Amino acid sequence: MSFRISIASGKGGTGKTLLSVSLAYHLKENEHRKVALVDLDVEEPNSSIFMKGYVTEVIPATRPVPKFDKMLCTNCNACADICMFNALLKAKEHVLIYKNLCHSCNACVRFCPTGALQMADVRIGEVRFMNNPFAIPFVEGVLDIKEEMSAPLIALTKDYSEKKFSNSEFIFYDSPPGTSCSYIEAIKDSDLVLIITEPTPFGMSDSAIAIETALKLNKETAVVINRSVKNSGNVKAFFEEKGCQVIAEIMNDRSVAEAYSRGDLPSESNSGFKSSIKTISDFIFSRSIK
Repeated sequence: MSFRISIASGKGGTGKTLLSVSLAYHLKENEHRKVALVDLDVEEPNSSIFMKGYVTEVIPATRPVPKFDKMLCTNCNACADICMFNALLKAKEHVLIYKNLCHSCNACVRFCPTGALQMADVRIGEVRFMNNPFAIPFVEGVLDIKEEMSAPLIALTKDYSEKKFSNSEFIFYDSPPGTSCSYIEAIKDSDLVLIITEPTPFGMSDSAIAIETALKLNKETAVVINRSVKNSGNVKAFFEEKGCQVIAEIMNDRSVAEAYSRGDLPSESNSGFKSSIKTISDFIFSRSIK
């Protein structure tokens, strides 16, 4: 069974995608491990910028929402009464369905006494499998612009990728930032959660919330400090007080930022960055053989 690692962050812009791709690349190229990379940041997936691949397979993603049959409705209002998300509104002889509020719980269908509501699949986005010059199995979920709920697509992307990449030793999940439902969906099946943060009050505060959430889900969690500076003892102490080990620091380096801006991996051209990635990959390997 694959060892699953979620790369997460309390906020956007901390280097989550760069770390995900760099770790997958390092484990494959330098440690000769079978790895796969899954971009679960479905609202704005950008691992493909670094992977420089092309799409080989597209699977439309759907989720069920209720469909109303006026001819069977008796105006009992049971559906609207039972919906805890206010996704249904009884209006005279019609039931108005607000698809973006629906959580696909199926309660309205179960409580409808006449079968006037039935679940029907609607498109929410797509799952894209992509080839790439690194020969790393790679998939991304892409949420349609009009959609508001990303968790269902994240679940589908994980499901498709685990079936497709079942022979991988390690699967890296480039998770969505923050601590909303999408973050929980991304990390809930992971064996290890790596929180990448920056040594700023904003970054540390948001990362602390992400750590607390992961620990409440009983996930082994560790921290990587990106754009770190010398004398970072106070930052390390902050996370250790939160019950989370800082396993590596990626030093603030202009050349890393320049490579990032070009969509290139700095791992092969920057010895300091490469050393940090090696430290993190060694930690991942040590946890996988516990």
